[in-house]
Amino acid sequence: MSMELKNRIKLGMGLLLVIAVGLAVYFGFFAAKAPAEIPDLAERTGTVTVTHGNALLDARMDEADSAKLIELLAHARFSPNEEAQIQDYSGGIRILFADGGEITLLRGEEKVFARAVNAAGETGYYTVSTDVYEQVRLHIYTVFPDGVTFEELQPWWDEYFYIASLTLMDSDFNSAQEIPPESVAKYTLYQMIADGSAEGYLITGQKGSWYQIPYSEFLGRAQYYFADGANVSLKETRYYREEDKSMLFSTAQLPELTGERPAFDDPAENGGYCLVSVHRDLMGVLTAEVYDYNEVGFTEGGVHTRTHYFTMVCGSDGRYRFVSKRSQIIDPAQVSVEGYFLSIGQIGEITPEIEAEFALTQAGILDGNILLYHIQHTASGDQMYLYGVNPRTGGVIRSAEIPEQPESSALLRAEVTADGTGVLVFAEDRVILLDSRLSQVEELVLPEEAQGLEYDCSDDGEQLCYVDDTGLWLLRTEDTEPILLAAHPIQPEGEPEIRLARPRFIQQGSSILTAEIQDGSTLYYTRYDLDELEEKLEEQEDDRRKNQKKDDEDEEILTGLLEGRRVSIYPGTVITEVSTDDYLVALYPNRDTEELTGYIAGTVHYFESDATFSFILPDNAEAGPRLILNDRVYYFEQVSQPGEENVVFELKVLELGSAMNRISTGLKVSNAEPRILGADAEGRVLFSFVSPSGSGMGITDPVRQKGTESN
Repeated sequence: MSMELKNRIKLGMGLLLVIAVGLAVYFGFFAAKAPAEIPDLAERTGTVTVTHGNALLDARMDEADSAKLIELLAHARFSPNEEAQIQDYSGGIRILFADGGEITLLRGEEKVFARAVNAAGETGYYTVSTDVYEQVRLHIYTVFPDGVTFEELQPWWDEYFYIASLTLMDSDFNSAQEIPPESVAKYTLYQMIADGSAEGYLITGQKGSWYQIPYSEFLGRAQYYFADGANVSLKETRYYREEDKSMLFSTAQLPELTGERPAFDDPAENGGYCLVSVHRDLMGVLTAEVYDYNEVGFTEGGVHTRTHYFTMVCGSDGRYRFVSKRSQIIDPAQVSVEGYFLSIGQIGEITPEIEAEFALTQAGILDGNILLYHIQHTASGDQMYLYGVNPRTGGVIRSAEIPEQPESSALLRAEVTADGTGVLVFAEDRVILLDSRLSQVEELVLPEEAQGLEYDCSDDGEQLCYVDDTGLWLLRTEDTEPILLAAHPIQPEGEPEIRLARPRFIQQGSSILTAEIQDGSTLYYTRYDLDELEEKLEEQEDDRRKNQKKDDEDEEILTGLLEGRRVSIYPGTVITEVSTDDYLVALYPNRDTEELTGYIAGTVHYFESDATFSFILPDNAEAGPRLILNDRVYYFEQVSQPGEENVVFELKVLELGSAMNRISTGLKVSNAEPRILGADAEGRVLFSFVSPSGSGMGITDPVRQKGTESN
């Protein structure tokens, strides 16, 4: 054999080796080294299912389109890659074959990674060219030129719109920059809680729990959820703290964010919202429709009055991000208000829409004016706003802001004193006394053992009562030590515990009222007469002088000094106030002995002499809070029948007493949700109403009310 022939043979062998190596690399995806081998891919026939972006795009191709997609993959170069093993493929393009094998393509910042799983479940990881990824993506969305309307909506609700329904429904936007910063902050926090990334920032203290997240990290997460970044003014929200440059969120009243979501089509469980369609067009733009049942007339069957349209785009990681939202009112019903009333529009800067979100509560009657307040919870503490409203004109006579309190001193409520000349502002660890001009005159810091929710302060600030693990205590300014008035009742072994709760000063501070509760239900109200206290203290001192046995002293201290007078009620019923010649059960927030005042729901129990009268508010008397003032119950009752064109509510008054008279005022609100904000001593009622097509506030004229109906 000539030398030239030998060289040619060697050259040929070398070329064959190079070709073999090239083919092994070129088809490395199918080589023995790749455990996820999918044999005969180029000859595969049949249909494939394609998903994209958190498995939310789910579509089946026909055989012809499937064959073209398989051909694209068969000619691709797949190179084994270790980096591909650590990628998150949940946002990739996933091609699922009939035999159970699959290929998932994920576009990273610089590379396209691939994960292959064969029919036996073996997995291999690779890189592939960007061109292949784009060809596959373009083919998928060319197959569906009109986009895809998804039949399975629950995954979309779970991933995006459940949290959106909790945070993004109040305003429309054309970019993330237009979304209210508070909404952006809440959406971001809720998503972080849902995916578990907020868990490392949870702090638990004696006064509660909260999330403290560094601002830079939180802002980055916020910008991740929106197509053009989140609102840069998150520092202006109530959650931002400049001192440590962090976002602080209380865990109180957070919705359920982990675990199974409610069904997408159940507005009763979703706050009145229902996801009805999700569509993705050829360019990858997503449009979703959410029906809103939150307006007037929302019943179990539902009345659709508004549609919210969300637009989203898909990022390279497969996650969709919010671009815009707009709302459309569906056949808005005409709002009308009938009857004699003065229209006032709004109270200071508080519009009906703001009031619906931050409810105003009546603290009482101050110098003849209706005193309202609301509390805003912020990251750095609580802020209380007070408004003295003229009941004849609706004008704000004076207003005040109670300074922010630290997280450990949450503001609880405001109450007008019994004489109507001052205000008590209750916090968890202090009481702030205001004069009739809403100026602060004194601040009482509570002793540590009295701090919390179960205490009360007398109007003059001279007496403090509170409940702890032992029982009911009284602390007066002239005392150096608190006095145990009554211990918690002792139950037989094995019986559920009964404890004293919710102490209140009544009868100008001469008595204390407590509830006796068992398993969360109120069993009794018990009154302790402080006029008997001095006599009991003298008896105690006499006993000490006589060197009474220590065992007897221990027994006295254990049980307390006073024996309460008990008023029996139906177990589990909440009484807001009961008034008789002998007993007084004070209503929150009333501090007087003659008048009933407070917000109620359900059954009103009225005690007069030895007789008990009960009035159950009708089931349709559910619009806004019910208010009790001066032995009168004010409430709105739905008077229209189901199926009628207009939803109509009428303001009614129940006069408590042996006659239990019910008055129809003639004030009717149609196709809007009415709310009672407050009332004055003469029967004027301050109310508001909100609907998609009209909102307002007004004050009724008590002189022109309709006749009395006997209940």
